[in-house]
Amino acid sequence: GKYVKGALFTAIFRNDDERHAVFVDEYRRLFNRTPSLLEAISHDAGLLLAQALGTNPKTRRDLQTALSEVEISNALTDVTGFDAESREARYEIRIMTIEEDAIIGAKKEVIEVIEPNE
Repeated sequence: GKYVKGALFTAIFRNDDERHAVFVDEYRRLFNRTPSLLEAISHDAGLLLAQALGTNPKTRRDLQTALSEVEISNALTDVTGFDAESREARYEIRIMTIEEDAIIGAKKEVIEVIEPNE
């Protein structure tokens, strides 16, 4: 309604996003239901782990190092890898808005970047 038009919010995963159509269609075909955020996160975790395992780690430390060096660009949840120091996931966060009854990406000039406190 009128109260949410122009609101800014993040969208981790939307199963109606065109970028996710292949995943969503294949998931529906295999499991006869629409994937949720949980399935999207699981998919991305598998991508990260598969790439790290592709380096053929010999020890747990090798796997940890490989995971900290992983960079992916085709994640459903916009995760790009892990921060080597904090071990937290890195994301390219999408800012969305509602315009004319549709959810769309917000224009960059509308978004104010606020740096986190150190």
